[in-house]
Parts: sequence; structure tokens; C-alpha cells
Amino acid sequence: MIPISALKRTGLNTLLDLVIAALLPGRRTFPRIKSQISRRDSMAAEVIREQILMNTSEEIPYAAHSDRRQFEEGARLTRIAATIYCERDGQKGILVGKGGSMLKKIGTSARIQIERMMGTKVFSNCT
Repeated sequence: MIPISALKRTGLNTLLDLVIAALLPGRRTFPRIKSQISRRDSMAAEVIREQILMNTSEEIPYAAHSDRRQFEEGARLTRIAATIYCERDGQKGILVGKGGSMLKKIGTSARIQIERMMGTKVFSNCT
């Protein structure tokens, strides 16, 4: 048994070391192909949706989702353009906020999280 705490971040390195040590060596099941479509684009859409739920404190639009219009992954910069959809017209005001402040907050927090996950700068545009 390995005691861990996600809140205090204790025991996580020990757990990770033991899991890595238990992995069996072997070849890749699927080769990496340059032309292969990345799943990072759908991950980015989920991060945006997560930030919608995290940043809206009023009537939380659970049916809101984002759909990426553009996902260009470069060596130093990734460009993401996404459209946010909601279930009812009344929820648009919550998502946009006064003067677009909520939309900016959602986009900025999603961009920061995506940058951490991808290890590159991200230029995002949420509408």
C-alpha cells in the first residue's frame, strides 16, 4: 500500500516510480506517423469546456460544449480557434459576460492549462 495525497502532493513520485518499474519493456504497438491526426485537438476542446464549468458561478450551462474550428500545432506555437455552444439563448449572456469578460476569462484559463499540457505557447481564440 502506498499512501498518497493529491491535495498535499505527497507519495505521488513513489507511486509513479513503482508503476514505471512494473511496466514491461517492449516495442510500440502502433508506430508514430507524422500524418496521423492528433487527439490533442479534442483534448483542447475538453479543457475549454472544463473552464466553462469552472468559471461560471451562476446558472452553470452543463450542456455547453466547444468545437474547435482550427488546430495548428507548431514547434513553438499552437493556434487554436474554438466556438462555444450553449443550450439556451439565456446562457449566452452568462458565457459572454459584461463586455466579453467571462469569455476572456474562460479563454485565458483554458490557454494557460493547454500550454502546460502541450509544453508550447498557445494562441487561442474562443467565440
